[in-house]
Amino acid sequence: MGVSKIREAKTNLSRSCKVPADSLTTQDTRPNTVKDVARLAGVSSAIVSRVVNGASNVSTRTRNSVLSVVSKLQFSPNAHAAELGRANGGISRKRGV
Repeated sequence: MGVSKIREAKTNLSRSCKVPADSLTTQDTRPNTVKDVARLAGVSSAIVSRVVNGASNVSTRTRNSVLSVVSKLQFSPNAHAAELGRANGGISRKRGV
């Protein structure tokens, strides 16, 4: 059974038992991601990124919702994943060759 299937089963279980979804997550399976935060907050991963990075173009209500989920999941950004998202991964390119 894949990780996504397990997450889906936990979500369905939390809905049927009225138990918070974050109480069913375990840290030993894998670290929480931006997508996990987005799913639980009911927003897109782009919004989560904006909130985590401190952008000002997010409503107060949405920001509070995302920050609440971030604290419940004890989410912290993965530095390696962030570096992969940057152009060239911080490596300068030789131009004109």
